[in-house]
Amino acid sequence: MQNETMNTETNDNPIQRAHDYAWGWFTYHAEQRLKSFSFFFVLVGALTAGYLTSIGASHWPIAAMFGIMLLFSALLFWRLDARNAELIKLAEQYLKKSEINLAAHVGQEICLAHEADKDTTPFKVSLFPNILSTYRKVFRAMFVIVVVFSLFATGYAVSTVWSNGEGGNLGGSATTDNAEGE
Repeated sequence: MQNETMNTETNDNPIQRAHDYAWGWFTYHAEQRLKSFSFFFVLVGALTAGYLTSIGASHWPIAAMFGIMLLFSALLFWRLDARNAELIKLAEQYLKKSEINLAAHVGQEICLAHEADKDTTPFKVSLFPNILSTYRKVFRAMFVIVVVFSLFATGYAVSTVWSNGEGGNLGGSATTDNAEGE
């Protein structure tokens, strides 16, 4: 009976409901961001494996296609991550305001989000403290690395296709196909 009373009191408190809503929003979008980033790396692994397999079999045009798919995947996931970050920031803004209101009742120590944003936090990593210090910076760095890799990979495959005279040959190396035709 006491739990029912507590749940009723919590549900009837609009401030608590608003806080719970903001926290739920934050949690949902933060989880979505991490899940999409994890899926991005699974996709990068699969596309890279396809690229390397194509190179190993001298299927340069197919390798180039894998490189292009890798590039577009990185750009699309980068944009998706930016949108997820925006949605997370919406909740963070409200939760920071909620912290200030809560601090009036329980003390400034509860202002965790505000403390985390400070550069003087005692828990900051001392080695390169401002480089790759947030999820946003780390995720963006990884997207840039994949974009650069995909550009080089695609360029390498395309240049090999054209230098070998395989512009229209999707099946394999030009020398193998010519040898079979003679």
